[in-house]
Amino acid sequence: VLEEYAEAMLFLQFLKDGSVLSMSALTPINANEYLGGLLDFTGEVARYAVAAATRRETEKVLQCQDIVDQILGKVLLLPGLPGNMSKKADVGKTTLRKLDNILYELSLSRKSRSSEDDAGAGGGGAV
Repeated sequence: VLEEYAEAMLFLQFLKDGSVLSMSALTPINANEYLGGLLDFTGEVARYAVAAATRRETEKVLQCQDIVDQILGKVLLLPGLPGNMSKKADVGKTTLRKLDNILYELSLSRKSRSSEDDAGAGGGGAV
């Protein structure tokens, strides 16, 4: 229950200002609950990124990718993740790959639209 609370509070803070709450800001959460909530939070961030991508808000998707990358970069340095945290970390790695793919798709669609605009701009020939 406290892991879910941590996840919800982390996501709320992220929506407010893009930051991640520290464990000390989430009392009485212990380290395992915080870590579990933090890893689950990456999934919420990814769902938020998908919604942003549908609106072509590339900067928000980049922000999501960055926060997930930072979290995983720190979590994966921890020796011997407890309990089911290794599985959650693996899911987080998959989430990061999905965010990378979303950004790649956005860049392709942006280039495609730019090419179409360039082709259309020169097509005003005489009748």
